[in-house]
Amino acid sequence: MPTAVVIDGAFFLRRFNSAFPNLDASNAKDIALGVVCIAAYHVSARLHATPSWQQAPDSAYRPDETSELYRIFFYDCPPLTKRLHTPISRRSINLAMTPEAQLRLAIHAQLDQTRKVAVRLGRLNDKITPWRLKPSAMARWQADGFAPHDDDFELDVMQKGVDMRLGLDIASMAYKRQVDQIILIAADADFVPPAKLARREGIDVVLDPMSAHVAPDLLQHVDGVRKLPNADRLSPSGKDAMTAANLMPIPGHIDPVPVPRSFVPRSDGRIDLLGLSLADLRMALETSQLEEKQAKLRAKQLWHWIYNRGATEFSAMTDISKTMHPWLEQRFVISRPNVVEAQVSTDGTRKWLLRSDDAQDYEMVFIPDADRGTLCVSSQVGCTLNCTFCHTGTMRLVRNLTPAEIVGQVMLARDSLGEWPSQPEGRMLTNIVMMGMGEPLYNFENVRDALKLVMDGAGLALSRRRITLSTSGVVPMMARAGAEIGVNLAVSLHAVTKEVRDEIVPLNRKYGIEELLQACADYPGTNNARRITFEYVMLKDKNDSDDDARELVRLLRKYELPAKVNLIPFNPWPGAAYECSTPERIKSFSSIVFGAGISAPVRTPRGRDIDAACGQLKTASEKKSRAQLDREAAVESDAFA
Repeated sequence: MPTAVVIDGAFFLRRFNSAFPNLDASNAKDIALGVVCIAAYHVSARLHATPSWQQAPDSAYRPDETSELYRIFFYDCPPLTKRLHTPISRRSINLAMTPEAQLRLAIHAQLDQTRKVAVRLGRLNDKITPWRLKPSAMARWQADGFAPHDDDFELDVMQKGVDMRLGLDIASMAYKRQVDQIILIAADADFVPPAKLARREGIDVVLDPMSAHVAPDLLQHVDGVRKLPNADRLSPSGKDAMTAANLMPIPGHIDPVPVPRSFVPRSDGRIDLLGLSLADLRMALETSQLEEKQAKLRAKQLWHWIYNRGATEFSAMTDISKTMHPWLEQRFVISRPNVVEAQVSTDGTRKWLLRSDDAQDYEMVFIPDADRGTLCVSSQVGCTLNCTFCHTGTMRLVRNLTPAEIVGQVMLARDSLGEWPSQPEGRMLTNIVMMGMGEPLYNFENVRDALKLVMDGAGLALSRRRITLSTSGVVPMMARAGAEIGVNLAVSLHAVTKEVRDEIVPLNRKYGIEELLQACADYPGTNNARRITFEYVMLKDKNDSDDDARELVRLLRKYELPAKVNLIPFNPWPGAAYECSTPERIKSFSSIVFGAGISAPVRTPRGRDIDAACGQLKTASEKKSRAQLDREAAVESDAFA
């Protein structure tokens, strides 16, 4: 199994010069290279196959054993970007423009662009009086007294939320069995709780203190200490990107899946509990220093209130003591997506424009019918597939939505429909389709984790038979989706010839029709009672001929697929290069497929007047780098200073 490398960013930067004497500590690219180098060194070897309880703390490593890298997690805080006055001269300074702040922002931006690196940011909690006397100045003052100067003071700040994020990531990797070894580059006793949890789950935790003094409590809860080799041998002499690539090649096929990136933390430093599993809730409480048995009990209570009763305020949780409510409110929050705009169509369809905490927009749609209500959920901001008939396909991919942002759409719909507490009968929201913005299988883990929350019988309790996941044909992920999620499958087919599908669904150039249909045939759990839905948009003179209908029937019969074909009249949008097939042509196409014994209903367009119909979703989100967002925040801070 893979190895994860977990780095305390502030600690790493303090030890950087001693570990990498050949690299420049004032150069963001060199620091990113150092991160890659230290990960490459640890991933290239594994502990002896000796039981962990027989290993000495400094047990040796076998250099010929190799391991795949899961991910490098780098935990840090963005710098302060406000204006303040020096303590003695009262000179005004803009912290955003200081060399230290500029370097920190550059480091985060550089790491964001480095493959397999996930930057996790907390925040700095500065005090009302942000200055404190440096220890050296304090010693001089105690010895003989002196008149202090500005240079004798330093900012008095504390990290908030970093330890919590680290603990949650380790808990997630442990409970989901994503790794079997974690390299912890730190020396602080604050990391004891997550290390204990990982070891309880059978994961080797290996400590690299970068030759620093290690807190005794931490030494007691790791499986070994692995020290860096001679610094001159570890540090590369060349400083270009090729050096890093040679030191740590990433094996395996690379699909166009966006590298996970961290998100701008909440300004108040609290952790959002929405989107966390029961195990993650428990770990969040444990890493906040709640006693283990208490954390287990409170996690179950929080789970019930969040996912069964839809609570967003801790004060509403009547089975949790009132004395504990302030403690929870200080550390945690239960969020909902921010609603920018809500629209209602003349046919009753509702569309919400939502905005994330990092100012990215996405949409969701609720479609009511007489016997059911379907929520169309987005999985990404934008899309990477560039399907030419789809308005969302004209957007750039900005980023994946998190589990909280995905399940948050369901929670928000329940709020709007007044469907709390959760109950199986008599509710309007009966079905979910993962057919909003984005390709769900290019955000597989987040979609899987969100849908597990939705399907949990003790929470939102929506049956997997009432959930449909739609894909344009990411063939390598389809079997995994069937095994790990197990919901109904829909495939955006839209054409039956290579020439046409290559044009309108460019992913076909990578995974062709025959390969896609074989993956459908292999999808677990399909039968006549649980058919695969094939979506087919009707484009005039492009894919709507009688020959196309007969070829569709032939393909479905060839692969013996229990299938239903949804014929979708093309929903126009500004600048579209296609027209909708005529009603007569759609009827003829449907009759041919129906005549072969395959269901082929024509989907009635819903929400066209508010651009909520199939293929019409699009927002004005634009991709912005972290550095760009930080620069904008600094400019805004200056404007109000």
